[in-house]
Amino acid sequence: MYGYENLLTREEALKLWTGGSAWSTGHDGLKGAIAAGQLADFTVLDRDYFAVADDELQSLRSSMTAVGGEVVFADGALDEYDVQPLPPAMPEWSPVRVYGGYQHEG
Repeated sequence: MYGYENLLTREEALKLWTGGSAWSTGHDGLKGAIAAGQLADFTVLDRDYFAVADDELQSLRSSMTAVGGEVVFADGALDEYDVQPLPPAMPEWSPVRVYGGYQHEG
C-alpha cells in the first residue's frame, strides 16, 4: 500500500552513494570503495549509520572527512586533525558564500 517493499536497505543505499556515484561520474575503479589503488576519500560519522533509528539518519553529521587521503574537515573529538581551513563553497555564485550555511545554525 505504501511502497515499503520498494525501499532500499541501508547497505544498498550506501553502495549507491559510494560506488554508484563513482560509476555515474565515470570514476568507478578510482573512488567509491575503500580499496588499494583508489582515492582515500571517506567520512567518519558522529553515529553508526547502520544502528541509528530511521528518523535519525537525516541528522547524521560528519566528524571527519578526508579527500585524497588528506583530512579536509574534523570536528568534536577529532578536531585536532582539522589542520586546514574549509575551501569556499562551490559554485562561486552560491548564496552560502554570502549568507553561510547550516553549520552556522544554532
